Amino acid sequence: CWQCMRPSLISLAGWLARFHARGVRTELSTISLRRLHFLVIDDNPPMRTILRNILNQIGIYDIDEATDGQVGLRLLNARRYDLIISDWYMEPLSGLDMLKKLRSVEGSNVTTPFLMVSAQCQTEDIIAACRAGANNYIIKPFSAEVFCAKVLQALGLRCQTDLLNQTCNS
Repeated sequence: CWQCMRPSLISLAGWLARFHARGVRTELSTISLRRLHFLVIDDNPPMRTILRNILNQIGIYDIDEATDGQVGLRLLNARRYDLIISDWYMEPLSGLDMLKKLRSVEGSNVTTPFLMVSAQCQTEDIIAACRAGANNYIIKPFSAEVFCAKVLQALGLRCQTDLLNQTCNS
């Protein structure tokens, strides 16, 4: 449930501070996250708020929100995004169906990195999302740290995993 993630949100600021205090550097210092445009699609308002708050804490503020896949597609037709984060199960158009439509037509977002977020943890669901064109898959509930790592991966940014793990676990 989304309430289970609240402690992770509170600890994220401390995690980021420890991460940078130890001298661990990512490519984050070489790009401006403030210039990135994100789209968060989820039919659950508290989940959209959680995702927005985590993204804000790592310096991403240009975030549009959609309540389902149809609204998401309308936004995707109007603007270029750097990352799309979408829930799977929504009505009237699911995140998976939206992803299939997005990947099947030419447009400015056809190759935009896509993170599927779902409580579905069956192997066949993850495979279906990847086959449809998802770049990564996040199973709910998740920690803020896992979410941040998946966002960085989707953006093609990396940090030294061993140092990241040491920092997160200390």
